[in-house]
Amino acid sequence: MRTIIETTLRDAKMDKSSIDDVVLIGGSSRIPKIRDLIRDFFNGKLLNQSINPDEAVAYGAAIQAAILSGNQSEQLERILSLDVAPCSLGIETKGGQITTMIERNTTIPTKQIRTFEVSPSYQSDKIVTELIEHDERRPTKPMTPFLNKKCDVDIKVFKGQDGLAINNNLLGCFTLSNILFSSDEAPQIEITFDIDANGILNVSAIDKTSQKENKITVTIDKGRLSKSDIESSQLQVLRINIKYDRTYLDTNRWKHIISHFFSLLQSFDKIYCKDEFQRFGLKDNGPFTWQSLKIHMKINV
Repeated sequence: MRTIIETTLRDAKMDKSSIDDVVLIGGSSRIPKIRDLIRDFFNGKLLNQSINPDEAVAYGAAIQAAILSGNQSEQLERILSLDVAPCSLGIETKGGQITTMIERNTTIPTKQIRTFEVSPSYQSDKIVTELIEHDERRPTKPMTPFLNKKCDVDIKVFKGQDGLAINNNLLGCFTLSNILFSSDEAPQIEITFDIDANGILNVSAIDKTSQKENKITVTIDKGRLSKSDIESSQLQVLRINIKYDRTYLDTNRWKHIISHFFSLLQSFDKIYCKDEFQRFGLKDNGPFTWQSLKIHMKINV
């Protein structure tokens, strides 16, 4: 926890002596040990407990909503509410590197525009492209082998702090198709990252020669676990628990786990059979057989 507080202060370019008030939010802030750690970090500073920890975030959201909706209340005139990008945002460029378009902790709304060049190569008689940031000081690479040929350019959008794309979170991908190498210079692609006041990211790319354009909108839930991913994780954890504990459980605990297991399976609207039962390490000669479970759970298979 100390590391989190230190990182937050460092990102804000502040030190703990410049903090006027420490407001506790979230249910965990009720834990006495947590309060002691925070109090000690701030050299015995009295913690502000005037706000219900469970409601503090809702208070902030209500204030932000009022500001965004143009509320003219006098109370809001004394409040400066700033939202920031929680992670750096960028695109994959040559060599699997990340070129950052919007730095972490940049105040939003914000908009950044940069120009990139298409770097082509032949792989099995097919043109494969990568992007490199445009730099007028860099010597021009001849495009003669690709003259009058067309290619597709993929723009992959990532969030994260690592310099390699593979170590960051892919938010989305889109393609500029049929980009023509019409001269001895590499085609230039202008890429725009635009985050609005609601935190919605719009990424667009335009070929500066042909004016061909494509774009993608990244909503708040992009990059998060899908419903199927969450369900799969739940089943995997449950399967591990069953295989690990089944030998040592008393009858009531075993029945509880098996019942929960089949309730979970049924909630996914899938059809399960004896093979599924056995796949999770359960046997017909145990305290709960497949037939008894079918009756108990009313499984019609």
